[in-house]
Amino acid sequence: MAAATDTPSALDLAAARRERSPWGDAWNQLIKNRLAIASLVYIIVLTLMSIFANSVAPFKYDRTILSDTATCSYLPIPFICPGGTVAPSGTKYMFGADELGRDILSRTIYGGQVSLAVGLVGAFVSMVLGMVYGLIAGYGSQRLDNIMMRLVDFLYAMPILIFIILLQVFFKAKARQLGNVQNFEFPHWFVYGILAAALVCIIGGILAGKYYGLGVSAFLIGLGVFALILAGMLIALTLAIGGSPWASLIAIDNAMGGMFFLFIALGFLNWLGMARLTRGQVLSFKKKEFIEAAHMVGSSDTRIIFRHLLPNVLGPCIVAETLAIPGYIALEAFLSFIGLGINPPRPSWGNMISTGYPHLRSNAHILVLPAVALTLTILAFNFLGDGLRDAFDPRLRE
Repeated sequence: MAAATDTPSALDLAAARRERSPWGDAWNQLIKNRLAIASLVYIIVLTLMSIFANSVAPFKYDRTILSDTATCSYLPIPFICPGGTVAPSGTKYMFGADELGRDILSRTIYGGQVSLAVGLVGAFVSMVLGMVYGLIAGYGSQRLDNIMMRLVDFLYAMPILIFIILLQVFFKAKARQLGNVQNFEFPHWFVYGILAAALVCIIGGILAGKYYGLGVSAFLIGLGVFALILAGMLIALTLAIGGSPWASLIAIDNAMGGMFFLFIALGFLNWLGMARLTRGQVLSFKKKEFIEAAHMVGSSDTRIIFRHLLPNVLGPCIVAETLAIPGYIALEAFLSFIGLGINPPRPSWGNMISTGYPHLRSNAHILVLPAVALTLTILAFNFLGDGLRDAFDPRLRE
C-alpha cells in the first residue's frame, strides 16, 4: 500500500525534473542577484530612452542657438537660464548647454544611441564570427584545427588597437578625399573582389564537404551567399547614387553618422577571443557520452552541432560577450574622444567628453553628464555579466 502511495510522488518529481531546463535554472539564479537585476533594469531603461530619443529628449541634438552661449552655456547647478524662451519659469536647460548653445541632456540621450549600438552590434558580430570559427575549428579534424588556430595566434600577435586606429584614420581620410560622393570615381575592384570571393567560397564549400564534413561545407557556402548579398547591395547603392562602390560605403557611413566603419573596425577585429573560447568549449564537449551516443545513432554533423553542441556552448559565450560589451563602449568613447569615432555633430559620449575637456576647470558641467552616463553603463554591463556568469555556473545552483 505504501508503495502505491509513493509511486505518484516519484513520477511527479521526475516530471518536474524534466520540465526544468538549463536556461530556466540560469534565470532563477539570476533573479536572486539584485545588483545584476538592477543593472538589467538600467540597461533596459537606457535602451528605451535611446530608441525613443526623439520623444524623450527635450531638443534635437544639433539644435544650436548661439545667443544662449552668453546666458546659459556655462551655468553650474541648478542650470537656470534667466529669460529663457522655452519655459515661462526661465528654466531652459536642465543640465546646461555647451559652448554652442546645445542642450547637454538631449545630446547625452542621443549619445546613448551610439554607445549602445556600437557595444551591442560589435558584440553580436564578434560573437557570431567567433562562434562559427570556433565551432568549425573544434569540431573539425585535428589538421583543420591546427591550421585555423595558428591563424588566430598570428592575428593575436597583431596590435589590434593600433590596427583599429589606423583603419579609422584610413576611413576618415578616404571620406575627406571623396567630398561629394556622387562625383568621385574609384576602381570597381572592390565589388569584383567580393564576387570572386563569393564564387571561391561556394565552389570550395561544395568540394570541402567530401573531405572536411558538412559543417565546413555549410560555413563556406553560407559565407559565399553572404558575400553575394553584400556585393548585390553595393551594386544597388552604386546605381542608386551614381557613384562607385567605395562611394557607396562612404554614403552608408555618412548616413549612419560614422558608425558603419566603426562597426567594421570593432566587430570584425575582436572575434579572436570568442573563437578561442568556443573552440575550447567544443573540444571539452566533443568527447562527452551524449555526443558519442549521437554519433552511434547516426546523427548528422549538422544535427550534433546545432542540437547538442551549440546549446551547451551558447551560455558561456553569452556571458563572455556581455562582459566584452563595456570594452566596445569604452573603445568607441576613446576613438570619439581623439576624433576618430562618430562624425560631428552627431553626439557620442566620447566626443561630448572631448568637447567639455578644455572647459574642465571653469565649466566642468559640460562633461559631467556624459561621463557619468558612460561610467554607469560600463558598470551596469559588468555587473550584469558577473550575474550571468554566476547564473550559468551549475556549481552555484541549488
